[in-house]
Amino acid sequence: MPRIPHLLSALIIALAAVCAVLPAHAQSWQEYKPAGAGYRIELPGTPDVKSREQPTPAGNATVTMARVAQGKSGYLTSHAVYQAGALPSDPQLALDNARDGVLKNGKLVSEKRLTIGDTPARRLVLESSGQVVHLLIAVKGNMMYQALYHQPQGGDLPPDVERFMSSFKLVKS
Repeated sequence: MPRIPHLLSALIIALAAVCAVLPAHAQSWQEYKPAGAGYRIELPGTPDVKSREQPTPAGNATVTMARVAQGKSGYLTSHAVYQAGALPSDPQLALDNARDGVLKNGKLVSEKRLTIGDTPARRLVLESSGQVVHLLIAVKGNMMYQALYHQPQGGDLPPDVERFMSSFKLVKS
């Protein structure tokens, strides 16, 4: 059975580094709903959006990321479109593989299984490269979605992180 590539762990490390050096945006919450992606989320500012082809052991995935940096912390949402059959047909196995891939470069602090609508998802908290990462992952069909907030270790978690995470919804494209 194919494993989810190390895409999530690479994204977490790269995005934590990039967000740490980007200028902070004024906090004005707005809906982000990329065309055809099948989800919506609220972000605390205008995101910087980038798409790219990401090679993975299971084949290429098209990944679109939107991020809002706030000093050494940041909000990120992404969706990855995998080739048909690249992800396990069992969403829980796909989520297990995603978690395991992330943990190759981090330490799991907590994990919670949940559903978004009828779609299985996970909320993870992990420590990686001096950062605390709050991560929501959902898998539906050949799509993997994530919402991520990171901050340096040792700081208090801002209350807006829960607003960000709970605003993630799967919608009709």
